[in-house]
Amino acid sequence: FAAAETGGEAIGPSDVAPTRDGLLVTVGLGRDPAVRSGLPAELQDVGWLLQADAETGETERVADVAGFEAAKNPDGEVPDSNPNAVLAGKGRAVVVDAGGNSLLGVSADGAIELLATFPTRPQTVGVQVPDGPPVGAQIPAQSVPTSVARAHDALVVGELTGFPFAMGGAQVYRVTDEVSVQAAGFTNIVDVEIDGNGTVYVLELAKDGLLATPPGQTPVGRLVRMGNDGGPAEVVAELPAPGGVAISGSTAYVTTNSTSAGAGEVVAVPLH
Repeated sequence: FAAAETGGEAIGPSDVAPTRDGLLVTVGLGRDPAVRSGLPAELQDVGWLLQADAETGETERVADVAGFEAAKNPDGEVPDSNPNAVLAGKGRAVVVDAGGNSLLGVSADGAIELLATFPTRPQTVGVQVPDGPPVGAQIPAQSVPTSVARAHDALVVGELTGFPFAMGGAQVYRVTDEVSVQAAGFTNIVDVEIDGNGTVYVLELAKDGLLATPPGQTPVGRLVRMGNDGGPAEVVAELPAPGGVAISGSTAYVTTNSTSAGAGEVVAVPLH
């Protein structure tokens, strides 16, 4: 469901990952899992990881991600679940819960294991909003991880960050048995992808921060190539409100205008 006129605040499928039998599908929520009890029957799959049949398209439930957040609340914040990115793998899928600030492993039988949480940390308010804190104030901002990609020896996670959505406040994490910061200085990350050479690409929804875009206008985002071996990052393209990226060979395919109902496109961006 979504706002009737604009499509804003939409809740529905967030990401898909191909498997031998079809697709794994995360269904967003973006609220306290307790609200599900008051939703109509057709919305009871929100907060779940689903399996979609390759032939019929019918879905079945795999794991209750929002239920895990309600029961465990691993980040210790107010309960909130918003299953976002998903990766399929041998014997285990990986799901990012943007609302729960967590990275989860999901076994074939639906058991959920906590792989990592991502911390709240201070950010500086850069834009004044009505009834908001003053510019320059430091307030705690949640991580809001949105995306995950698989490197040969780790998982790579990008974060949107929560309010005040500070410019330069987003990080890319490297997750093994521990969580470390692989790179910093990004803004409102919505996707990460890794090409065949192991180069990490970061997609920013709004390069100047979400609050810097005037109401009714489309934010300008960026596709950024991270430097290997600590080298500088390089902007590959600036794009209107990009929402996701997939890489095939030397081309990145990026969804754009993700904040505008009826205006979405997929564009091809050469990488070399």
